[in-house]
Amino acid sequence: MALLIDDSGARRLLRNLQTQAQEERERFRQAVQEAVGDRARASDDPRLDRQQPQERLVVVERGDTLNDIAADHEVTLPEVAQLNPQVDNLDHIETGEVLFLPPPSPTELAQRPDGEALFLDDLYTRGNAIEYADAGTTDHQAEIDTLVADVGEYLGALPEGERKAAAQRLFDEDWTDAGPAQMAIEQGADAQGIVLEPSSHAGSAIETQARERVAAAQAKTDPLDRLATLNDGFETASPEVRQAMLRSPGAREIVQGAADQALSALTEAHEDAVDPHVYKSYELFRRLDEMSADLDPQLTSELAEAVLPGLEEAFAESIHSDFGALRTQMQGTHHLLQFTGRLDPQADATTLDRFSAMGFYHMHAFAPYLGEGGSLNYPLSLVGHYEGEMPTMVTEGGILAGLEQNQARVRADIGAYGNHLAELNWLEQNGGSVMTDAQLAEAVDGYIEGQVESAKPGEEDWQTKADNLRAQVAEDGRQLLDNLASIEARYPGLFEGEGDLETRLQTIENESERDFARQLIQSFDTPETTIAMGVALDADPSLLTDPSSMRLVGQYGKLTDRGRKFVEETATQIIRRTVVPELAQLDPSNPNSVQRVHNALDRFDTQATGRLLGISDGDLDKALKIVKDALAQPGETPAQAQARLQRMDAEFERLTTTRDGIRAFNRETAPGQVLRLLGVIGSTATTLSSHANYQNDPNLWTGLKVTLDAAGVAQKTTEVLMGAGMIERGGTLDNLVGGSNRMPVKILGVLTSAFDFYNAKMAADNNDPAGAAIYTATGVGGVMAAVGTGSLWGPIGAGIVLVGTGIHMKYDQVKKANEYQTDITIGFLRHAGFSETAAQALSDQSGEGYSVLPLLERYANSRGLDLDDAADQQAFVDWINAMPADRLGVLRDNLHRSLDEVDNDLAQIPDASEDDEFFAFNNTDRPHFTYSGYATPLSMNQLDVTLDILGLQPLVS
Repeated sequence: MALLIDDSGARRLLRNLQTQAQEERERFRQAVQEAVGDRARASDDPRLDRQQPQERLVVVERGDTLNDIAADHEVTLPEVAQLNPQVDNLDHIETGEVLFLPPPSPTELAQRPDGEALFLDDLYTRGNAIEYADAGTTDHQAEIDTLVADVGEYLGALPEGERKAAAQRLFDEDWTDAGPAQMAIEQGADAQGIVLEPSSHAGSAIETQARERVAAAQAKTDPLDRLATLNDGFETASPEVRQAMLRSPGAREIVQGAADQALSALTEAHEDAVDPHVYKSYELFRRLDEMSADLDPQLTSELAEAVLPGLEEAFAESIHSDFGALRTQMQGTHHLLQFTGRLDPQADATTLDRFSAMGFYHMHAFAPYLGEGGSLNYPLSLVGHYEGEMPTMVTEGGILAGLEQNQARVRADIGAYGNHLAELNWLEQNGGSVMTDAQLAEAVDGYIEGQVESAKPGEEDWQTKADNLRAQVAEDGRQLLDNLASIEARYPGLFEGEGDLETRLQTIENESERDFARQLIQSFDTPETTIAMGVALDADPSLLTDPSSMRLVGQYGKLTDRGRKFVEETATQIIRRTVVPELAQLDPSNPNSVQRVHNALDRFDTQATGRLLGISDGDLDKALKIVKDALAQPGETPAQAQARLQRMDAEFERLTTTRDGIRAFNRETAPGQVLRLLGVIGSTATTLSSHANYQNDPNLWTGLKVTLDAAGVAQKTTEVLMGAGMIERGGTLDNLVGGSNRMPVKILGVLTSAFDFYNAKMAADNNDPAGAAIYTATGVGGVMAAVGTGSLWGPIGAGIVLVGTGIHMKYDQVKKANEYQTDITIGFLRHAGFSETAAQALSDQSGEGYSVLPLLERYANSRGLDLDDAADQQAFVDWINAMPADRLGVLRDNLHRSLDEVDNDLAQIPDASEDDEFFAFNNTDRPHFTYSGYATPLSMNQLDVTLDILGLQPLVS
């Protein structure tokens, strides 16, 4: 008896038949392949050049006849003949020959476990063939009738209780390009008396979930309850189910029901209102605001579209009424602003335009709303309906004034966050200067634990408050990003193409509006904006992988100087999260380690990164190939690794200078610097002097300022900058920053820290030590933030940046005498290894509020000790702890006078001074000045003299 075979013709199909040997299975497979080829050659029908999915296969056994085979499988001889043109004589078939049989009947499929899937495939194939068949050669209606009959037969063969569900599952499938099959299902179900539910044809599983969620909402009676329940189901649904819900008539009915309830405000009497005509529009917008407060943005968009026709009709009718056109008061406008602020400025642009076309406005509503971080959606859409001169009450008195208020609010939020971190920042900058990275980390942890434990019952603890303050700044940043998107939607020409802001402004024809747009962009060119947006990106890393957000940030970076810096900071965040963890552990001798770095670079190569940097995916691929080739290979020497880095730079030059080159990777561009950065970091894992490759580059600062700042894996940032010639050894900035052991520069310095360090140098050169100190703190804080993945370092580093940039925040506060002479400071310093007595003495501040620790660190560095090295740091601590308490206190008092004398500008306390000889003579001759703490050593040599007079040993390496 001829038995069916399956597994693509590789195995006999019979229940309980033992699995055949591999040789037998291969024999069947080859037989099937030969049969397919034979029948293709025997027929010009293109459908027979391969095995069709629904066809059944049998292998002829000894004694079989074609009649027996056809009868056993319930098919007719003509059907067998049509599918087997390779059989010359139907009366004679050979043993072992493979025959193709028609698909199983609908009745057979209804009885098989996999029958529904097979029936679906068959329906789609046939429906697709009918849809695209030549009308002149095919009777479409006859073919559809056949499909209808098969659907009816299939459903009729199912148990009665299963028919409706099966019909619905068939109907829910996607019948694109197979419309006749969908028609057949509808007609076949109707013939069976089955009523089908509406469907968006996203697939049975998806449609079922969508239908269940919509039904749960429909079970409610109150329109608002129905909308809320629909929203609950919507928010927990997959994207596919969401789309099916949005296309559902039931969901649209629910949304329209809520819209109608809001619109009913326009027809209600409102007899108790002072002005019923104005109150009804207020009530409409209040209801919409309330309904959408917790609504998913997509449902808010649907609600807005649902309410517009009724509102527009009422507005048109009101124009000719005795009361005049619908209008609203301040609070009503505020509710309208909140409702429309939840729309997408791009996707809902038409909806916003329709709302603003009715001109709802109140002169006192815009500024307060925007001042609280409100959306520019409606205000900018309203501006678009003015021609000629912009109404200053809307633009200046409303929008620009509101944005200015918002900047002040954001500044206050940043200030509150910086104030909360001020003590820890002071401790870190001073006590941390004489600690190793590990000790500093422990000290910070201890500080936070102590603050948390000391919180009073019911009082918000330190960490919770820090988290909440940071969350508020992040929310401010997210609102600012959203408003940038609103500006882009209104003025797309500003965020497209090339050129500076003034060039792009020329895309706006109206001169008055052009000036307004300029002021809009300038209102975002503030420290508050970039700080808050940076915290927002750090708080929500998903934004870093969102192409739309990164495109917006990238375009913003082309409009302002701060924007350019912000793009580089954002690129650093992406690098830090995707590439640096592998680069930091790169072992060139381990192929697996090298491959992990390559994989990390592939993760960096995303659409979001490309949009941030303003380059295409293909161009980014080319650049990253250069970076990968620059990475050290197994077995290479440091010299060979450096040679690779030099070739990388040459390859980038070639890439940007050839006729078809990519100028986006020029040395002067952010993308060019970012990609060079990756190569430098990778090379530094092999050699700690990668920056030397560029020492002779005459365009060092403008071309590689960013990469050089970040060139160290376990290499001090300041040393990199000094080695690059950007900081003079022993000069102002060297003295300001001292050793890089103040901060944990272990993996990657923030790209833009180089800008701050360079600005600190420039400020110092311009006799602005306070500005230099602030820039230095900002730069080092940026480094700290960059390495803080998954730890407290990130928030604390950001806090340092905030204190440094925090718009003149807290610089003077650090100078307050006795501000931090507390037990907390003593406990912090104990983490460095100081004894209780020494920590207490060193916690004392000068009259101007300065700590001697950075000066002592400067002294240790000048004597050959690196306090980031555990052994050197221990030697320094042992030296301090060995001092008698009274003499340590006197030494401290002398150094306090030195710091107050130079206003804490360590650059004015060099290693040696022309006054050293006089200082030694004067103080040795009159030691009581030193004993009483009045000596004022202003060089490292003078400090040695002071130690000698006090009977203390000088520090030696």
